[in-house]
Amino acid sequence: MKRYICLLMLALPVFSVQAEVPPDLRIAVVVPLSSAIGEVAQEALNGAALGVREGLSRLKSWQNQHGNKKINVKLDFWDDKANPTTAEMVAKNIVNRRQYHAVVGGINSGTAIPVAKIFEQAGLINVAFGASNPALTLVGHQWAFRMSMVDDQLARSTYVALVHRLRDTPALFVHDDTTYGGLTAKGFASAHRSLTDQLGELHNLGFSGDTNLSAARNIEGSEAVMYVGGMDLFAINVVRRLRKDVQWTIVGGDGICSAPMAKETARLGMR
Repeated sequence: MKRYICLLMLALPVFSVQAEVPPDLRIAVVVPLSSAIGEVAQEALNGAALGVREGLSRLKSWQNQHGNKKINVKLDFWDDKANPTTAEMVAKNIVNRRQYHAVVGGINSGTAIPVAKIFEQAGLINVAFGASNPALTLVGHQWAFRMSMVDDQLARSTYVALVHRLRDTPALFVHDDTTYGGLTAKGFASAHRSLTDQLGELHNLGFSGDTNLSAARNIEGSEAVMYVGGMDLFAINVVRRLRKDVQWTIVGGDGICSAPMAKETARLGMR
């Protein structure tokens, strides 16, 4: 939740570079509320509201410098359904209304990348807080910003944080055949190889996770760790098919640690 609060705190002060800040600052918040990660989207909405309050409190010094000018912030929530086509329709509607000063969102790289051009052409600041694909900003947009590390960097950092606890535990590295999943699993596996001198073999299980996970049957010992590159629903489908006589630790999912994944691993007696 903290990162969503920080999101608005970052978005609001950017307007202080302008000569005149409108008394009503209107921000469009784009999240995939009607999607498989709807709970994460709801967290973003809750955090956005908290972020406005805290962000405005930190603008008091700026307001004092400008005649104690009051700023009212209004948030409008838009649902891109984690679908690129829907996201483009939403972006065009936001631009055509000509009443927004910035856009916060989206969460998914697959939706944030195609709409960044739309917001760029309209001159709208776009803070895509969940997008981890560097393609969003590498094209040179002036007003598009990412707040997440690249997938393989994030995975490597996560692995390094856990290596002392899990380095001697048999490990599996699986992904869902998406760009995000593949990069994440590669980051885990490459860190594993460099820090343990053991092979970090990748297992492409397909988007649904239905591909035979034979490697899980060959695990030796009573404990193992599975590093997941992919969204929560993929990870849930995979962990349900793991051997029950092994104590599994699951690292990954969509990287946002959403509630469904945590509930399912707890139900199955995993960590």
